[in-house]
Amino acid sequence: MEISNCMLRVITLWFIFAPAVLSAPFALSWGIHKEAWAQLLASTLEAAGPAFVKWGQWAATRQDLFPKYLCKSLARLQTDAASHSYEHSVKIIERAFGCPVDTLFEKFEYDSLASGSVAQVTSDLYLCLTNVSTTKPPTY
Repeated sequence: MEISNCMLRVITLWFIFAPAVLSAPFALSWGIHKEAWAQLLASTLEAAGPAFVKWGQWAATRQDLFPKYLCKSLARLQTDAASHSYEHSVKIIERAFGCPVDTLFEKFEYDSLASGSVAQVTSDLYLCLTNVSTTKPPTY
């Protein structure tokens, strides 16, 4: 099962990166629409997932390694990260904790305050849990 998931991810990434890879020789070697290609690359990294966005964010800061037009296009990955939906947040939290969100939070905001490549920030209010059981560490 893990091998098939891995192969599916490889195929998906191939389709995501194909336009940027196939158009790279025209943009990089012949200078044809290189700014448009840089925007395509930024969009491609966004579509590929958080690890690729992190690479794009890093590359945007390295004008000593990459052309300025490319760094400028990739810089939007540092400030314009897309946020995921409220429903997605609820689904992930409920799966992680194994209980409904309203049993964990007194207030759970619909809109996020900020979004990054890996996470987003909301101003939620946790419920105060008083019945917390702990296990004592073993004594030797």
